[in-house]
Amino acid sequence: MATWVPFVFGLVQVIFVLAVVIWLSDKLMDQYIQYKRNIQFQELTFKKNQSSQHLRLQACERLLLFLERISMPQMISRLQQQGMSSEEMATALFLTVEKEFEHNITQQLYVQDKVWQIIVLIKNEMSATISAMSEDLSNSYSLGNYIAQLLDFHEKRGYKLISTGQLALKEEVSLHL
Repeated sequence: MATWVPFVFGLVQVIFVLAVVIWLSDKLMDQYIQYKRNIQFQELTFKKNQSSQHLRLQACERLLLFLERISMPQMISRLQQQGMSSEEMATALFLTVEKEFEHNITQQLYVQDKVWQIIVLIKNEMSATISAMSEDLSNSYSLGNYIAQLLDFHEKRGYKLISTGQLALKEEVSLHL
């Protein structure tokens, strides 16, 4: 009986050591797999954030362009034509603001709600001003006088509106850089 007891005892030790090695290998492999998953998750999150950041920056660029395109001097210089009446100019201005806004409406997905609210307020103020000034038009009211009134509005209020929107968008961009 004495000859096989050390053999069995040695075999049990080898089996125990192998079990411990297998258990440790399994734990190390689990840790390695978890580590790799974390790395992949971080890479995906980074790529997603880069993509999201790119879309946000593009939205801010487009909304800055929108504000520039609906400023009174810009619209007047683009829309004014020879022989145009003040009523035609008012209609063209109003439609331009609406079309520019509709063209950029999806950008609200990529900016903060407060920024979007500022953009909407500016658009509404510009449209309301064009409409209010066009209600005062009469057949004898010249296009030159109407344009002068619009440019006067721009100097007194429109410029500040556009600047406020631009500032809000620049702050939005600084949050994402």
